[in-house]
Amino acid sequence: MENADICYTIQQPLHVAEYHLPGLPNLIDPDEYKPIRRPGKIKIAFAPSSRAPISSPQSKGYFEVAQILKEVAAERDVEILWIERQAYETNLKTKQNAHILIDDVVTGNWHRTSLEGCCFAAAVLNKNKMEPFVYANLKNLKSILFNLIDNPAVLQEAQDRARFWILTKWHPIEQVKIYENVYRKVTQ
Repeated sequence: MENADICYTIQQPLHVAEYHLPGLPNLIDPDEYKPIRRPGKIKIAFAPSSRAPISSPQSKGYFEVAQILKEVAAERDVEILWIERQAYETNLKTKQNAHILIDDVVTGNWHRTSLEGCCFAAAVLNKNKMEPFVYANLKNLKSILFNLIDNPAVLQEAQDRARFWILTKWHPIEQVKIYENVYRKVTQ
C-alpha cells in the first residue's frame, strides 16, 4: 500500500505543532448545529477537557477559570454552565443554551468546542486573535466577561460574528473541497 504513510491531523494549532503533520479542517455542519433563542439571564459555559496545570500544553485552566467564574457569578446575575463528563448530546444542548462559551484561554488552541460555539451563535472566548473569537486569557478573562455581560450590544455582535463566520468561512460545503483535493493528490 503505497499511500499508507501519508498522514494528516486536524487543522488546529496544537495538533499541527505536536504531530508535525499537515492539517485538515474539522468539519461541522452549521445547519445541524443551530442556535436557539436564549431567554433569561446570561449563561456562561466552560467545557474543560483537562485538569492539567497551566504549565501543560493540554491545559484549559480548569481551576483558574473555575475561580474566575465563581467571582463573576458573585458580582453579576449570570448562570454558569460547567460542561464536564456529560453525554455528547447533553454537552451540545448545554453549549446551545450558552450566550458565552469559554474554550481555551490558556494556550489559544481551538477545535470542536469553538466550532460548536460558533454554530450555536455563542460569543466564543479564546486566547487566539483569529476571527471570530473574542480574545481572552487568564489575566483579562474576568474583565472580558464583565464587558460582554454589561454591554448587550457587544455580546450580540460577538454572537452574530461567530455564527456569520461559521456560515461563510468554515461551511462544510467549502471545507470538504480541501479533503477532495488531498484525496486526488494521494490517489494519483
